[in-house]
Amino acid sequence: MERFLKLGEGAPVVIDVLRASSTIVTALANGIKEVVPVTSKKEALKLQRQDFLIAGEQDGVKLDGFDLGNSPTELLNLLEKQCPQKLAIKTTNATDLLCSLPEAFVVSILNLETAKKKLHGKKLSLIAVGSRHGLVEDLIVAVALHMGLNGLDMNSQWISKAVLFSEAAKHLGKIGYSEDVEFIVNTSYDVLPKLENGTIHDSTCGY
Repeated sequence: MERFLKLGEGAPVVIDVLRASSTIVTALANGIKEVVPVTSKKEALKLQRQDFLIAGEQDGVKLDGFDLGNSPTELLNLLEKQCPQKLAIKTTNATDLLCSLPEAFVVSILNLETAKKKLHGKKLSLIAVGSRHGLVEDLIVAVALHMGLNGLDMNSQWISKAVLFSEAAKHLGKIGYSEDVEFIVNTSYDVLPKLENGTIHDSTCGY
């Protein structure tokens, strides 16, 4: 059953703050040139044999055989030792949605300000992905983006608190990923990932 909530009609904007959107944004902001969302562990492992770094989780927990979980902080730690160009990602919720779309933008709280600037004037469909732990954090960012595109501002501290105290954040804390949540609400990146032809690039770089 679909959990996501869609606001508006137009180019899809996929928002999964905790954590798929944040991992994708972090990857493209830190040297990864392309991110490929996949729907199965088998697809990811096949790409691993083609020199892709692979990230993945099920219900928040890292998948066996993967280089990292769906974790921006794990990714940054790994990038201190390696310089991969390509990342494949498999998550519980967002990647199935991304793989079903011909094109889409990817937004998190990490790149919210850039998204407001770069998407201004476009007809958009804002998709708060959510999970079995709810979709408050994704819906808040979707509303903040919608307001920003219409010349209004939502208090940034309030947005961060909404993410920090969401049920999804509490779940991540329980399974050992509170560092990810803290990183996501305290970091910003000037990138805007765009999915085209099954691959995500940073659209601010002219792809």
